[in-house]
Amino acid sequence: MKLIVLLLLFFELSSFSQTFFRQEISQSDFRDVTFHQALQNLQRKSQDVDKLKQGFNYVFTNKASKLANKKLTLSLTQLPLYDAIKYTALTLKLNVKFERKTVIILAPGEKIKDPVIKEKFVKRDPRLLSALRLQCKSVSANKLSLKDIFKTIKTESVKSDSTGKGINILDISGSGAKPIMSLKNISVYEALRYTAIAANIPMKLDRSAVVFGKK
Repeated sequence: MKLIVLLLLFFELSSFSQTFFRQEISQSDFRDVTFHQALQNLQRKSQDVDKLKQGFNYVFTNKASKLANKKLTLSLTQLPLYDAIKYTALTLKLNVKFERKTVIILAPGEKIKDPVIKEKFVKRDPRLLSALRLQCKSVSANKLSLKDIFKTIKTESVKSDSTGKGINILDISGSGAKPIMSLKNISVYEALRYTAIAANIPMKLDRSAVVFGKK
């Protein structure tokens, strides 16, 4: 339980996040490009101000993904990364939520709840808790099925697991969502949580697997 509490606290807008997103980037001119293209451009620019050269991650909610290919025109000069992302989203009345080095794109007026189902009395296998800490080097999707995304996360978890077992994932949601996201160098827990946010489905940490679907 202590581990889960620590993982949840990890996603709060920390001083680290504020420092990262307050760094200034160079001029960006967007002329008749899709919002997704503009966001990818800002992601590339963020790599220049990132000591690790990774830049920020992003994930669209299911509703917001419907506006990902809507075009915009905007000229931005030397300003903080935080403002550049926020202003670009505002051209389409999209909202943004910043979590550490990840940006969640939300539809106009949309609010999200944490998808993780909190259960007090489930005794989880220590191997599951260890698997949640494994690393995913890259999880990128542009309208991919959940099946393909979970397969990628599973593969990434196996690669970073010294035992070669990885994480167990069970999807019983029946969701036809096809998320848009770009995640790099994050934990398996983060990758699964952001996938749940993107697909708007609940996520439960069961005894030996992570289960996606109805409560």
